[in-house]
Amino acid sequence: MTQELLYDKRDQVGWVTFNRPQARNALTFEMYDGLAEIANTAAADPQIRAVVIRGAGDKAFASGSEISQFRAFNGGADGVAYEQHLDEVLGALERCPKPVI
Repeated sequence: MTQELLYDKRDQVGWVTFNRPQARNALTFEMYDGLAEIANTAAADPQIRAVVIRGAGDKAFASGSEISQFRAFNGGADGVAYEQHLDEVLGALERCPKPVI
């Protein structure tokens, strides 16, 4: 996992921090992958009762996707693949049986 997405467990809560305050916590593709991994990990962990997601710094919770990564797209198929992958990540959060705040 990247230092841009932090996860720790405290008092039966999984704490997720988007750690890119210099970029208003814009999510990179790697951060999206880590978020899905965390959701699946928390779902399987009987000690976790809830997951809290927060943003580092005081400017933004999360500004969305890091748009500079879209420069590598070569056409519409890349955009469709991105949207499909984002649906998978959000699906992992939705399927998590623990409350996600």
